[in-house]
Amino acid sequence: MHREVVTAFLMSAIAIVPAWGQAPARAQQQVPATIPAKRQVTDLQGIVVSMEQAQLENREHYQAYTLVRDYKLFSGNDRQAKSDVVARVSFVPPNRKTFTIDKVNGASRGEKIVRKILEHEVQTTAQDHGASVLNRENYNFVLLGMAAVDGHPCYLLQMEPKHKREDLVQGRGWIDAETYLPRLIDGDLAKNPSWWLKRVHLTLSFADVGGMWLQTGTRAVADVRIFGEHTLTSNELKYQGGQAEARNLAPARKRRSAHHPDLVGASVFTH
Repeated sequence: MHREVVTAFLMSAIAIVPAWGQAPARAQQQVPATIPAKRQVTDLQGIVVSMEQAQLENREHYQAYTLVRDYKLFSGNDRQAKSDVVARVSFVPPNRKTFTIDKVNGASRGEKIVRKILEHEVQTTAQDHGASVLNRENYNFVLLGMAAVDGHPCYLLQMEPKHKREDLVQGRGWIDAETYLPRLIDGDLAKNPSWWLKRVHLTLSFADVGGMWLQTGTRAVADVRIFGEHTLTSNELKYQGGQAEARNLAPARKRRSAHHPDLVGASVFTH
């Protein structure tokens, strides 16, 4: 299989991201109404139930917005991106997304990969199934201890998928101790999308954007048979909601964590 085709196919794995902040309406019945999302809890059961409730409440805050994203594609250990693509993604509640490609630099395959990712994202949002939501239906959780992400206290959870699916991640989740929403997810896909992929590792970051908890950064590292390692990163650069002017979301340069070289701005303190 041609290298560009393999790279484009493997990077479609990054498109699982849009569903993480979206819980399906049917999940509402699974969460006890007696446990509020922002109640301070320390036991695993309370944390998980509050996390499920917080995801549902976050959905109620969705409003129309436009995000500008920067995608970069790297091969092997190269520090210089092979492709740099800037895309504009618009969302209209409850489940409509559109996109345009604003700028392309470098290899043309970068644009092909980004288009494939965004087309999948548009389709996933339209289906609105929320399959990869963080809940007890999809995962077993273990409380590892407390953690900090960019100075925010978090519960550190081990995430073990209950299903062998391409849209689930086996790894760890940093759950904000105040909002009970994920700030960071780091791990391998529970199922690789193709025989060509020996491993796909994802690092997903989340934050409050215009009153909504959204995914703001992604790093996907794929080990491809014959062709070696490929990395795709995506970062939100600007946000525009309603008539407000676009705000710059590009983070200041942060010190790389000594606890985990792939997680910028995260520190861990476990039991």
